[in-house]
Amino acid sequence: MTIELGHIVGDVANTVLAIAALVMVYLTVRSHRQTSESLEIERSRERERQVDLKRAKLIASMERVVLTTYNVGKLVYFVRIQNYGVAEARDVTVSIRARRFRDDTSIVDIAEQARLPVSILGPGAHWEYNGSGFTLFEVDIAWTDCSGKPGKHQTQLIHP
Repeated sequence: MTIELGHIVGDVANTVLAIAALVMVYLTVRSHRQTSESLEIERSRERERQVDLKRAKLIASMERVVLTTYNVGKLVYFVRIQNYGVAEARDVTVSIRARRFRDDTSIVDIAEQARLPVSILGPGAHWEYNGSGFTLFEVDIAWTDCSGKPGKHQTQLIHP
């Protein structure tokens, strides 16, 4: 029985080529899977971006304003509701509860006094309520917009 060196080298070469082909197939499948996942992530981001273009974003904040009358300045605090989104907010409801002092346990519901004059707040628009006489505010805002998802913002505002 004679073993030819050429057959051994050929068998080794075929085995190496088969292993290399298997590695290439594995790498191709893995690359395709990663590309598919990346594409799905990008599609998801684009869908979210499209929804964001239809969203209103209402935020409550405390604004400090100096009102000047006859060269005398008076510091006044306003609760400001502003639409930072790119879409119009509709069916806006605002509930404001206030306390005169931080450690005061009595809460005054000032929703009637702080009623929004309109139920629509466009992009960049704002509405203010004069909060003088109170130091702590609990604000709840609810609205709808073109995204189809109801919006909601709750916060607590304190001024010095």
